[in-house]
Amino acid sequence: TVISRFSSGLTDELYPPEGSPRVLQTDVIFDKPQTLENKMQLNMVKAGNNDEIHDPNAPKRAIALISFGEMAAEGTLLERCILSIRRRGEFDGKVFVITDAPKERYDGQFDENVFVLRAKEEDILYNYFDSPRMKYKRFKTLLIDYISDVPGLDDIEFIYYMDIDSMFGSSFAELARDLDEKYGTESGTQPLPTIYMFRGTQTSKFPLNSGFIVMNRFTSKPCLDKWREEMDQHPDAYFDQSILNKV
Repeated sequence: TVISRFSSGLTDELYPPEGSPRVLQTDVIFDKPQTLENKMQLNMVKAGNNDEIHDPNAPKRAIALISFGEMAAEGTLLERCILSIRRRGEFDGKVFVITDAPKERYDGQFDENVFVLRAKEEDILYNYFDSPRMKYKRFKTLLIDYISDVPGLDDIEFIYYMDIDSMFGSSFAELARDLDEKYGTESGTQPLPTIYMFRGTQTSKFPLNSGFIVMNRFTSKPCLDKWREEMDQHPDAYFDQSILNKV
């Protein structure tokens, strides 16, 4: 359902000790091996049937993105990603963007359901991490905090983070519904702090892929706080995925 730079594979799950925050790793799968041509045909068929997809939880869902540094100031990945969300993903709900770009950078670029949130200076840990990008990736763990600060959005329960170099190939509603059915992400079914991720392509090194994350605004924060705590304790880390191995 989502076309991105990450490959599809079998699904798997990780369960920590009972009562502790848990991370479930998931992946979008096809019933059989697909060539690029077949994947394109499959997406075309799905796109043609999107009008049949009903998502009762649609008002509770939001997509979250981060765009920082030179990529935010000069690139167009964010614009392309949001265009993909609106057109191929057929999602007209709320999209949140956390960025350090100047306010005028995105003025008038998007519709009224795209909320551009300025990163707080105190959250940008300049010259702290050995890898310059880690200070930006850290904002994945702050998504719930930033979104919860926006007034009038109490209806938002599910937040779907995706890297801005990801593109939708068909209905977002279909993806969300499938995750609800397969992993129980629907409303009121997550008593423990939980986040959901794709399985990493390099499972021995990075068992979890942080390029797509499903979180619940009311229950996932302890997982994100722990992830950020580990990031801050390992400023020499070059990948946020590697920190997940320590959580």
